[in-house]
Amino acid sequence: MSTSQALISRLGTIMQMAYVPEDMDGALRYWTETMGVGPFFKIANIQVDAARYKGEPASIDFSVYIAYWGDMQIELIEQYNVPPQSTKAGAARAGKACTTSASWWRTWPAPVPCAPKPAPR
Repeated sequence: MSTSQALISRLGTIMQMAYVPEDMDGALRYWTETMGVGPFFKIANIQVDAARYKGEPASIDFSVYIAYWGDMQIELIEQYNVPPQSTKAGAARAGKACTTSASWWRTWPAPVPCAPKPAPR
């Protein structure tokens, strides 16, 4: 096993893949008809107004389509506004659809406390 494979395997099992397709209807058709994934559930018009990019305010408006392929979550992202920092602009610069993220399940050896416990009274 190579060093990079060993490092990646330490992350755990991949549980989610997210894509920004150029053609959402085509992507939904591909994932449902060719790959057998679905049904997809749409969360429409998620707006993030308090985002910042390189210190400047950035407004984001997008929808996500989520389905499961066994234990793998497939997320398709449809972004409506195209500020330069957006995933859609990044996909356009890359030439086609792009993978935006992959998520892993990780089992930690012990719980990590978020804050110290208060002293008993």
